[in-house]
Amino acid sequence: QAEHDDPHERAAAPVLATWDGQALTLAAQTLPVEGYAGDIAPAGPGGFAVSAQHAGKGLAWWPGLAGGAQAFAALHQPCALAAPSQGPDAGAVLLAGARGVVRWHPSQAPQMLAWPQPMVLDNHWVVLPG
Repeated sequence: QAEHDDPHERAAAPVLATWDGQALTLAAQTLPVEGYAGDIAPAGPGGFAVSAQHAGKGLAWWPGLAGGAQAFAALHQPCALAAPSQGPDAGAVLLAGARGVVRWHPSQAPQMLAWPQPMVLDNHWVVLPG
């Protein structure tokens, strides 16, 4: 969450870093989050999903990905992310926005489930084993 007064500094603020056991390395300084990443979750093999609430996007990042990140959803107020670790949804990411939830998987078409009425979840949720 970049709190810089200058919009250019806010947009350029680092969002994601990786730890290899010895060093912390900025993963992608160019993630287009407009200075605010609401949540982060594992995404597919070795990557991360980031919710860009101010930019209205769900972003996926993997090491070596050209361009730094890939948008997988465009939503109003996307924030909460969850990543099922087992079962048929393992490897998928769930992203909640004001109008519904998106299920995204790197090798499948995204799906959207609309809420009965608009609401925004907090940026922390988990998938419980069923």
